[in-house]
Amino acid sequence: MRKFFLAVAVLFVSILVKAQETEESKTATGIAQETVANVKAKYPGSRDRIVVDLCFDQWIHNANGVKVKWHSRGFNAYFMYDVLLGKKKKLFSVAPGVGISTSNIFNNAQLVEDTAAGTDLVVRTDDYKRNKLGLTYVDIPVELRFRSTPNAKNKSWKFALGFKAGVLIDSKTKVKQEDANGNMKTFKEKRYVDLNRFRYGATVRFGYGPFNVFGFYSLAKLFDKGRGPDVTPFSVGISINGL
Repeated sequence: MRKFFLAVAVLFVSILVKAQETEESKTATGIAQETVANVKAKYPGSRDRIVVDLCFDQWIHNANGVKVKWHSRGFNAYFMYDVLLGKKKKLFSVAPGVGISTSNIFNNAQLVEDTAAGTDLVVRTDDYKRNKLGLTYVDIPVELRFRSTPNAKNKSWKFALGFKAGVLIDSKTKVKQEDANGNMKTFKEKRYVDLNRFRYGATVRFGYGPFNVFGFYSLAKLFDKGRGPDVTPFSVGISINGL
């Protein structure tokens, strides 16, 4: 009989220990789930830290005879830091950043020296195979962002209004032309002092997940006042973003 009571006591203690372990496990699991939920709420699944834009670049201009080719293109690469707004839903955020952008305008004109008016953009009558104006900027963008589902990684509708300002760090033209002997030659020129050194303008971005469409409209002219035609650059394209 004593052995029977001893066995019952051991079984009872074992059940209590097992129940205590189960309760502790549930508590630990609950704390872990709560911690994960807090982290997700504080750090959404996608904060668009890396933004890469593939651009179609164009001009609005008053230069007679100048035609910008449809395949003019550019590239932007930005790192942006997302700062969440609000304490609950966190649907909105503001994101400043920094990066580099390029613009390659294929056209039927060249920058040539006009001794009377200074450097100007005029149509060149000679035949050439390719003519390109290449520009490179260091940009500082900032966006006000909206996400329909902040914590869903790459499963959220996104809309962003922004502004960016940049400084021109490189400019050059590249002309490929056939000479009088029928030989194809390439001519390059750099550092045009009559180009506006600074640019700034409005941006917009809209899409779902990591794939968006975007637009940029420059509020600054391409040339310094009185040093070239009235040229306003703008871009549209595809934006790939994540992290």
